Amino acid sequence: MAIFLKPITKENYDAICDIDVAKHQQDLVACNMYSLVESFFN
Repeated sequence: MAIFLKPITKENYDAICDIDVAKHQQDLVACNMYSLVESFFN
Protein backbone atom coordinates (compact mmCIF):
# COMPACT_ATOMS: atom_id res chain seq x y z
CA MET A 1 0.00 0.00 0.00
CA ALA A 2 1.40 3.36 -1.02
CA ILE A 3 0.84 6.32 1.29
CA PHE A 4 1.18 9.89 0.09
CA LEU A 5 0.25 13.35 1.34
CA LYS A 6 -1.62 15.92 -0.69
CA PRO A 7 -2.74 19.42 0.23
CA ILE A 8 -6.32 19.75 1.47
CA THR A 9 -8.23 22.10 -0.80
CA LYS A 10 -11.81 23.27 -1.29
CA GLU A 11 -12.05 20.66 -4.05
CA ASN A 12 -11.15 17.69 -1.86
CA TYR A 13 -12.08 18.54 1.75
CA ASP A 14 -15.48 16.80 1.51
CA ALA A 15 -13.71 13.56 0.60
CA ILE A 16 -11.32 14.04 3.52
CA CYS A 17 -14.21 14.54 5.94
CA ASP A 18 -15.88 11.37 4.66
CA ILE A 19 -12.92 9.16 5.61
CA ASP A 20 -13.76 6.92 8.57
CA VAL A 21 -11.74 4.62 10.77
CA ALA A 22 -12.81 1.14 11.78
CA LYS A 23 -15.50 0.97 14.48
CA HIS A 24 -13.07 -0.36 17.06
CA GLN A 25 -10.83 2.70 16.49
CA GLN A 26 -13.49 5.42 16.70
CA ASP A 27 -12.85 6.14 20.38
CA LEU A 28 -9.13 6.62 19.69
CA VAL A 29 -9.18 9.51 17.19
CA ALA A 30 -11.26 12.58 16.40
CA CYS A 31 -13.23 12.81 13.18
CA ASN A 32 -11.39 14.42 10.27
CA MET A 33 -13.64 17.47 10.19
CA TYR A 34 -12.84 18.29 13.82
CA SER A 35 -9.13 17.69 13.18
CA LEU A 36 -9.15 20.04 10.18
CA VAL A 37 -10.83 22.83 12.14
CA GLU A 38 -8.50 22.31 15.08
CA SER A 39 -5.44 22.47 12.80
CA PHE A 40 -6.34 25.99 11.72
CA PHE A 41 -6.70 27.31 15.27
CA ASN A 42 -3.84 25.56 17.11
